[in-house]
Amino acid sequence: AKGRSGSRIVLAVLVVSTISSSVLSVRANFRSSTGWGQEQRGLFRTAGWIAEHLPVDAALGSFNSGIVSFFSNRRTSNLDGAMNDAVIQALRQHELCRYIDAQRIEYLVDVRAQVESFLDGHCSGPWRQGWVTFRQDGNVSILRRVEGKANHEPGRTGEAIVGPS
Repeated sequence: AKGRSGSRIVLAVLVVSTISSSVLSVRANFRSSTGWGQEQRGLFRTAGWIAEHLPVDAALGSFNSGIVSFFSNRRTSNLDGAMNDAVIQALRQHELCRYIDAQRIEYLVDVRAQVESFLDGHCSGPWRQGWVTFRQDGNVSILRRVEGKANHEPGRTGEAIVGPS
């Protein structure tokens, strides 16, 4: 019985130590100036800006939609499929841009590199001329749809997005 209780104590100490180490690591990551903490802070600031400046009926799309949706209080479509099963088929068929058009999304809000990576990888054609940079906060962008442009228009070139920052 003594051997078992000693093993349990060692196991409990290992579990508590592992959990404590993980919590401290996550806290340090969030507070650091690099890594996912910086991106979340940028999304938080951007969501606050959206809440103050964009119309209440603005339709947003985001790959990291939780912070944006909650703190902007705007309809936000999740575009990576984690919280939105409807987009998964569009991702698989490389028709994300058609999905964005069908959902009437006016603004894309996210880390710029993620927006470009997802749309480059999951749209069947060039998409960049359909969007302009509306606002930039560090590496987080708000891209606004160019009026009258669909994402999947044939014959568009893949020019870089331009616009005010």
